[in-house]
Amino acid sequence: MSAKASRTQVMRLVNKLGGSLDELGANNFCIDAPPGMVWSCDDLHALVVSWHQGDGFAPEAWGDALRRLKYGIEPCPFKNCDVCEENCRLGGS
Repeated sequence: MSAKASRTQVMRLVNKLGGSLDELGANNFCIDAPPGMVWSCDDLHALVVSWHQGDGFAPEAWGDALRRLKYGIEPCPFKNCDVCEENCRLGGS
């Protein structure tokens, strides 16, 4: 069984690391790393948190996200990264 957490706990860490959380729809969220960075847990620019409505798995989904986010962030390791290039074009770092 996964550890449980709340959206508030996840947001605290996301804000501390300079990321952002976007609501994609009911029970679907995208956690973006800061521009030019990736989440260290899996070298992704964004983590998606989602669960089926009414199944009671939200605390486990947030717990999984928190566990992954605790690895922190690191500079994007990909040369000519489309995501980083798009962020620069839009005014990010």
